[in-house]
Amino acid sequence: MRPPCELVQREFLPILRWQVANLLNESGYSQVEIADSMDLTQAAVSKYLRQSPPKTNLIESIEHLAVRLVDLSARSEFESEAVKEICSECMRLRIGSTICDNHRESVEYLARQKCNICASLLGGSDSTLSGRSEVLTNLEEALELIENSRNFAALVPQVRTNIVVCGNEPASTDDVAGIPGRITIVDGRAHITSSPRFGSSRHTASILLGAREHIPSITVSVCIKGDDRIVALLREAGVPIFQMEEGTTDPNQIITALDGVDESLKRFGIYVIGDVGVEPVVYLFGKNPTNLIQMAERIGAELRN
Repeated sequence: MRPPCELVQREFLPILRWQVANLLNESGYSQVEIADSMDLTQAAVSKYLRQSPPKTNLIESIEHLAVRLVDLSARSEFESEAVKEICSECMRLRIGSTICDNHRESVEYLARQKCNICASLLGGSDSTLSGRSEVLTNLEEALELIENSRNFAALVPQVRTNIVVCGNEPASTDDVAGIPGRITIVDGRAHITSSPRFGSSRHTASILLGAREHIPSITVSVCIKGDDRIVALLREAGVPIFQMEEGTTDPNQIITALDGVDESLKRFGIYVIGDVGVEPVVYLFGKNPTNLIQMAERIGAELRN
């Protein structure tokens, strides 16, 4: 049980911090300023500045990264950019490069087995990891459209909303990504309260998974307001709408609206009518998150006219 993360923690990060601290010191930064820039204590910075150059082949491999981080340090978004740069370089060095070589040397059985684990996982050969990454990317693109839209807020119900996305073979709601909490409204615009993650919004995720049992090709669902005008606009746009006979929040009951539908449908909606304690809503479904939100945004624009 000797993963490469151990080597990254023990060698890669300390060497990188040593290089960055010394470069900033050479640029005229005080120890307090260096500590603030690197999110370290002043004592830690002092330790790095007193150290002799580490004897390791990693120094040359990450020297350009240290220079890059120093260049970035003056930017307002330095923290997030720094994490991205560090993780990117770490992954690169783990794929047939210095960290990979050093790890094989320190863990003999990995060398004997010609270990290629990092290349497989980080290089996209692992379909599970690459698939989850694609799901998040697709969801984030749709969320950007939602936040930039002037019209989507007109579709957000009183109970607020969520959008969920899955890959081609979700086994459970843990394989469906959504927004923890809800998409709400701030100053008349849709607002995303937190970053997307898998296993959130289990209610809408359960409805998506249930709908996939009828139409396996769909990968996205979003909940919007439900009323006669919205339903009429959706139908005018060519979106089939299946209406519930009574209001409910039970995912299993909601999915019964799809009994006997054509599984070749590319996009459609389920209209859940209002009832005591149940706000009328429409669950929209589609194959592509961006396309579904673009269509919904057009409906929102019609509502505002």
